[in-house]
Amino acid sequence: MVDDTSELRVQVERVLKEKEEEMKRKDEKHEQELKTLKKKTMNSVKKLNRRENREQNSYRRKTNASRGSAGKERKNEKKKKGDGKDKKKVRDRNGKEKWTLQRKSFREREQRENAERKLELYRKEMKRDRDAWDKERKDMWERIRQEDKQSLEEEKTSFRKLQEEYNRKRRKWTYSLFALLSLLSLVCYLFLIHAYTNTAEGAQTKEHT
Repeated sequence: MVDDTSELRVQVERVLKEKEEEMKRKDEKHEQELKTLKKKTMNSVKKLNRRENREQNSYRRKTNASRGSAGKERKNEKKKKGDGKDKKKVRDRNGKEKWTLQRKSFREREQRENAERKLELYRKEMKRDRDAWDKERKDMWERIRQEDKQSLEEEKTSFRKLQEEYNRKRRKWTYSLFALLSLLSLVCYLFLIHAYTNTAEGAQTKEHT
């Protein structure tokens, strides 16, 4: 039983070591993926901010240019009938550019939020794997402890039975030896009495003769 427990302990320790190495490799992989994802997210944010700044500056320049152009056109073409139509076209064009810019900014912001959500999912997955491994390791050590405790109790019970059996046999042999010695003593005593009686009778016979 002790050998079985020792072998089980060795096997469990080997499994734990392999699992630890696997978790270490997985943690390193997750850390690397997190670093890569963080870097990509930061680059996307910086790129998005630069693009928004460029497009806002471009939009402001175009708006200012349109306003300046519209002012000049108003001064130079007051008498032209198409002045109102030109201004409407400028407003429509500026509105379309603004809407395109907003849509692009919204799409890139959505991509950034998706990357951040993915990063959070990686973190939760790492925590879940670590918690599951900690629980599994705790359960394994608890199982080993219970098996060691059970093995110890069985060894104590086995030793107690062997001790009782040894004491019982010792008492049996002691009683048997005592009985044998008593019997031998009785035989010797009877033999001595018989020898003494024969000697006495022989002496008396010689005296009468």
